[in-house]
Amino acid sequence: MQHKKWLKAAVAAALAVLTSSALAAGAHAAPGDALPPATGDLVIHKYIGAPVSGQSSTGVQVDDSAWSGVIAADGVAFDLFKVGAPVNTSAPQGTTWPDVPLTGDFVRNPGTGNLEVREGATLVGEYSLAAATPDSVTTGPNGTATAAGLAQGLYLVIENPAKSTSITDAATGEPLFISQAAAPFVVAVPMTAPDGQSWLDVVHVYPKNEAFTVDKTATTDGAVAVGDTVSYTITVSVPGDIATAKKFAIYDTFDAALDLDLASVTVTTVPELTGAGALVKNTDYTITYNPPTRTLSIAFAPEGRVKLAGTTSVVVTLDTTVNATILTAPGNTVSNTARGEFTNKDDVTFQADSGGGSESQISTATVSVTKVDQAGKALNGATFGIATSQANAAAGHFLRLDPATKVVHDYDASPTSAWATLGAAADYVIAPSNEASFTGLRDVVEVNGQPVWQTYWVVEIQAPATYNLLADPIAVAFADARATFADPADYDHVYHLTVTNSKGFTLPETGGAGTIGLTVAGVVLMGSAVLVGITRRKKTADEAC
Repeated sequence: MQHKKWLKAAVAAALAVLTSSALAAGAHAAPGDALPPATGDLVIHKYIGAPVSGQSSTGVQVDDSAWSGVIAADGVAFDLFKVGAPVNTSAPQGTTWPDVPLTGDFVRNPGTGNLEVREGATLVGEYSLAAATPDSVTTGPNGTATAAGLAQGLYLVIENPAKSTSITDAATGEPLFISQAAAPFVVAVPMTAPDGQSWLDVVHVYPKNEAFTVDKTATTDGAVAVGDTVSYTITVSVPGDIATAKKFAIYDTFDAALDLDLASVTVTTVPELTGAGALVKNTDYTITYNPPTRTLSIAFAPEGRVKLAGTTSVVVTLDTTVNATILTAPGNTVSNTARGEFTNKDDVTFQADSGGGSESQISTATVSVTKVDQAGKALNGATFGIATSQANAAAGHFLRLDPATKVVHDYDASPTSAWATLGAAADYVIAPSNEASFTGLRDVVEVNGQPVWQTYWVVEIQAPATYNLLADPIAVAFADARATFADPADYDHVYHLTVTNSKGFTLPETGGAGTIGLTVAGVVLMGSAVLVGITRRKKTADEAC
């Protein structure tokens, strides 16, 4: 009788697992064993991504080498509880709950600590729970977690998002985020083997999560200058249970170097919602901006969350203006990170962010000038200007820098242009104490809709004392700077220019007594040479006579 009850429980538990997770492959106890082993191991293989179809739910290990669209996850925590006897006080009058849980939704009641089994809103079973040994496991670098030596029985497994604070890709270490935890499930350990005649004393389960992704990209072909407009696109995945969610919001906190154009913010979806189902601003969602914290918030109302149920992602676009703060940012580079927040119907909150990677970074370009002599020793006392063409450089039409805004203006002959209004006093010049930089430049410009690498011309306006000025402007091509990096991701938007000066010619000084003495002596010597020459010629002539 006891064996029949256990077998019934094992079969029921296996069916329960089937509804909530994919299972895979363990060791077998000896065929023909009537009773299960006293202990077993539960191996949890954790993946984030779409469920893999066509896999058997048998508890045996599955070959997952060809799976696509899923990522093994490190750092996901699970709580384990041993399922006990039915709690019949909650059963309808005159009835008792089944000895083993039926299939359905498994919930641990935080008040009673019992397992509740529900079919929709209907309670179909309640069972006592006790902490398992071990009571918690966390997936490791291979994406698996093993609860070893579990005593024979049924176990409730609950993913614990609060403990899963640092989920990463088990292969790459990159951060991963989820928008909902895997549904709790009940599993028998050991489990009846697929042949129905033996036991699996190592049971493999494959619960999966839905990924919660936030991507942010900057629309720019290269380095930017102060005053430029930079557009961003934020794409946030929509959780599968969005319609019943209690919160869904998108946040973007801007670096001090970026000024948001609030009027430019737009919200769309993929696929796009149209007609009566289209999102309505200030009804389905709100857009707010907090200047002190520089934070943009887009919050979806219950009506909007219901509309999002037919979409896969929300797309936010916005424009910003680059200000002078970028010139003092580390590496003249600014990162920007967007964040999504989702709270499900059970008040479990999930978060994800875009990570602030290179896709959302903007930089301003720099020409770094190092001044040396012919021996390679540091020099100071030189002054340089910079122009956007060889003709401008030759004519002395240098870039001009607005001292208030730090916006760089190119040559413009119009008398009312910003360049002309600023005047020659605003010429963008540097005086290296061995090294100085022109910053706030673009390294790529758009020409007829196509990105074109920029070339500048650096002109030496003043040379160090006793050194010669450079005869010609120096071409500085950012395409060449980029070409020095084998990996485009390493390019730092900096052109390193070393300028070598040579000593000037030393001419006699006028004035000093020593100089006069040498001059007089020189004249005397020259006179003597003349007299000697005349005497010698005369003597030669006399001899000829």
